[in-house]
Amino acid sequence: SASSQMPLKNRQKHQAESVVQSTNNVTPGNQKPAPWRGIARTAAIVCPLVSATLLLEIIFQWDLVELLTPFIEPGVVGLTWLAFCVTSLLAFFVLVCARGAKPLDRILPMASTAVTLALVLTVDFTNLMLDFDFKYNVGNRQKCVAELLATPGKVDGIVKLPTTFGFLSKGGGEVEVIRNRTNRSVLFFTYRGVLDNYSGFLYSEDGSTPSTGKGPDEYNQVRKLQDHWFFVAHW
Repeated sequence: SASSQMPLKNRQKHQAESVVQSTNNVTPGNQKPAPWRGIARTAAIVCPLVSATLLLEIIFQWDLVELLTPFIEPGVVGLTWLAFCVTSLLAFFVLVCARGAKPLDRILPMASTAVTLALVLTVDFTNLMLDFDFKYNVGNRQKCVAELLATPGKVDGIVKLPTTFGFLSKGGGEVEVIRNRTNRSVLFFTYRGVLDNYSGFLYSEDGSTPSTGKGPDEYNQVRKLQDHWFFVAHW
């Protein structure tokens, strides 16, 4: 054969090179890290992406309800949380098992998962976004209130806002004008759910605090934002 015809010195050199090449492909303990390297690299991309998606979904949930409707958005939330749970398990196994991978590829998936979970559990993104919405748009809402309450005749019930101000009230750009014997109120919806589930920013003309309770003209939650303005919720 060709190998038998090779000089002894060349055959020994060829065998030595084969042994060195084989040794370079094996880690201590005869474990091949190549599969874990690819998994860790993938996890370093997928885990932060899923974590960021979950945070964005929580931060902008009211806008997603407006866009996707209250029937579809809960399903999107469920799928996002399911993906987060799966990638959290992947991040844990990569951290523990992928010892042959790069340190950043091992640590980044678990770090992004842990930071996201800590933010979700400690930060009230819902109230932060509601407070930002109120403070940023209170001037425009005040203009709408002034026009509605100054309109000649009896303005009551659901009223459509002008197109330029439609974004001030979720669920179609409509507000509810509420009149009683002593006070007039205007409700800008932040969530307009199914049946009588809703929430919003309520302007009270005389500044009186809305009633809490289970009645049709009462609210389950009332939080004062500033003079004449309250956040209310009914379910």
